[in-house]
Amino acid sequence: MFRTLHRNIKIRLFVGFLFSIAQATTMPFMAIYFASTIGEAVAGLLLAIATMGSLLASFVSGYYCDKIGRRPIMLFGEVVFFASYVLMAAANSPWWSSPWATFMAFLTSTICFGLYVPADDAMLLDVTDVADRPVVYGMFYWMYNLTLAIGSSVGAFLFEGHRMLLFTITGVAILITLFTTIFFIQETHPVTDAHSLTHPVHATSLFHVYRRVFNDRRFVLYLIGGLCAATLEAQLNNYIGIHLAKNMTTTTITTLHHISLRVDGLKMVGLLQTENTILVVLLATLAIRFVTRRDRRRTLFAGLALNAIGYVLMVVFTNPYILLGTMLVATIGEVINTPIRQAYLGELAPEEMRSSYAAMNGVSFTAARLVASLAVVLGAIVPHWTMVGITALFGFTGIMLLRIVANQLPRFQPRDPFTDNIPTTTSSQT
Repeated sequence: MFRTLHRNIKIRLFVGFLFSIAQATTMPFMAIYFASTIGEAVAGLLLAIATMGSLLASFVSGYYCDKIGRRPIMLFGEVVFFASYVLMAAANSPWWSSPWATFMAFLTSTICFGLYVPADDAMLLDVTDVADRPVVYGMFYWMYNLTLAIGSSVGAFLFEGHRMLLFTITGVAILITLFTTIFFIQETHPVTDAHSLTHPVHATSLFHVYRRVFNDRRFVLYLIGGLCAATLEAQLNNYIGIHLAKNMTTTTITTLHHISLRVDGLKMVGLLQTENTILVVLLATLAIRFVTRRDRRRTLFAGLALNAIGYVLMVVFTNPYILLGTMLVATIGEVINTPIRQAYLGELAPEEMRSSYAAMNGVSFTAARLVASLAVVLGAIVPHWTMVGITALFGFTGIMLLRIVANQLPRFQPRDPFTDNIPTTTSSQT
């Protein structure tokens, strides 16, 4: 099937790999760097400003991409990304050390990330059909987790003592993606409003576009359902992590090869994250075959249910063996439901507004992290078993809302994406 995919998809896999490597080797460690050089309180405020800037940029990007095309926004984003990494490398060199210059470059790159993602997501929707999207999203999902595993490991070794080298390498990677986009990526959404090329966006224009998005009841249900599902996964670094740090005693784990590991709550969180990443990389390809050979609605619900059960049980137990088992269950559910859930975006978004819908979908994931962080505050007030119930409620709500959305979309016959090329449907596309 890979040979039949649009050229842009194949190129975007390569570009996405380099792009994600650059992100994974640097971004997870920036908060630690700013906290140690600027101060924790100021660093927290600056990171919040960067997040808000990224959110606002995604709204603007969604509007413009539907007017002037995807490629100009992507090129602009990659040019500024490259400049940002050059500045970060210079600001962490033996000749110049400036945390504030590093932050300005980080802020710029974060805002550009908000511009870039809706264009990238919309281009992916432009060049895929309904039947192929779960497969394509599965490929990108696998690639992202692979780069996360590689990038975070490389960054952990280089960030502390070799930041200039790290930022230089990632800058070169971004430069390669820029030239690849310039010479090989084709525009998939030609200019529909030449006026937008020379005139700035107005708040009223944005308001009208996103009011139309929010008037789409099915899409709003999809957003809330996806937010609930994403909130469960974000709990590992929030309430679940704090729960394990407070309540899990140091325990010795013996592996199959009789290797003993002593873990406490904090180490257990890291171990669960590692397990999740490794399992996604190992299982994603099998999951693609699984989800495309079966009824996607039932498969989606099964995956969401397994994911919810796994994370709810992580809130309940502190035994390391049980936790490892529940993460296995949650990850199986994750790799099953994620490609299908992401693919539904293409059916919900009108062709002329794909970037705007993609921007809102991206905002929902940021909102999920915010909700998960608020759960930490709530967990300090209410009893633990109340948090168990709230976590279960999030899982149940996500399943029910996404079920409502799925039941309103066409049902496609299962097929093998590695042998079949022609999709079939049991009802007409609406």
